Amino acid sequence: MTKRLYERLGVVGKKLAFKGCPEQFVIHIPLQRETASVAVRERQRTALKTWDSIRAESGLGKWEVAYVGGGGGVVEVKARLRHDTDVYIPDPELPESADESVEDRQQRLGSLFEWAGMACLGAQRLKANDRVDPYVAVYEAPSPSRIGNTTHVRWRGLMDGGFVQSISLIEGSRSIVSTSQPDDDSSSSISIIMHSNVTGPVSYIPSSAPGVSEASDREAPLRVPSREAEDTSCLIVSCTSGRPTWALGQSIGKWDARWG
Repeated sequence: MTKRLYERLGVVGKKLAFKGCPEQFVIHIPLQRETASVAVRERQRTALKTWDSIRAESGLGKWEVAYVGGGGGVVEVKARLRHDTDVYIPDPELPESADESVEDRQQRLGSLFEWAGMACLGAQRLKANDRVDPYVAVYEAPSPSRIGNTTHVRWRGLMDGGFVQSISLIEGSRSIVSTSQPDDDSSSSISIIMHSNVTGPVSYIPSSAPGVSEASDREAPLRVPSREAEDTSCLIVSCTSGRPTWALGQSIGKWDARWG
């Protein structure tokens, strides 16, 4: 929220300490009653009523709240499927090589992340029969590559951390890429791309570790909400001869606490 609104509400919060960004503040209101005194909860309730009246005067209407957890109904989100045939599919070599420099490894992995993004978009440049004018656009899939088919599965919504983990992991440390291992000795790979809600003050909410109480959880990293912000993660898992390897890349915009 802006400094003017923060001072009007009178609730203790935290200023976003990023250089060069608009002055904004974040307030944290726990939903559990036992985490704050009666007086503090009353001040917070009064501040929210004041905020609601300010929004009503501005014509913003009621809040649109996205949440994950109990206390609400279950909404079924169906995945969208798309099958692409005859596309160039790279054979990702994710393990590090002793003969490879840091720059070469970063360039190699960067090309794999680029391919994963284009595959999610269904880019025509990946087609084996692509006949684009080389003066208009030129793209070459990472080498070595083979011609094959891909399946794109898309969910859209606020995803619970457990749901995301269930997609990427099965039975503890076993990756789902091993379940799609072909009968021959060829390799298979799965790419998972996740987008954060950039209009929120946090990119994600850390989950509780086993045996750790909620009160001692790590704080979610703060950032400046903006529709122009960037927060995308790409996980590539490859399986060759039953041995999964993985690589994770993140694209994070400015004014984000994860930069330190």
